[in-house]
Amino acid sequence: MQRVLLLLLLLCGLPGTALSGDAAPQPILPDAVPWSGLPNDPAVQAAWLLGSEQAAEPYVLRVKLATGGRLPPHAHPDERTSTV
Repeated sequence: MQRVLLLLLLLCGLPGTALSGDAAPQPILPDAVPWSGLPNDPAVQAAWLLGSEQAAEPYVLRVKLATGGRLPPHAHPDERTSTV
């Protein structure tokens, strides 16, 4: 019985601790991102913001193209979602 009460108290306290954090979401601005260029195409730059494409989890890779920059047609072995 004491274990059940303890478990209930712990579960009731979890939502309050998750909401009490004062860390607000922060924007990721392009000037603060560590962009790196491709050696064979300086018009293409990329920056990892979250995760890695080697892991089986969502990740975010930002790509920016200078005027005249191009990404050639290519394919990936897995399912991906892209936004332009």
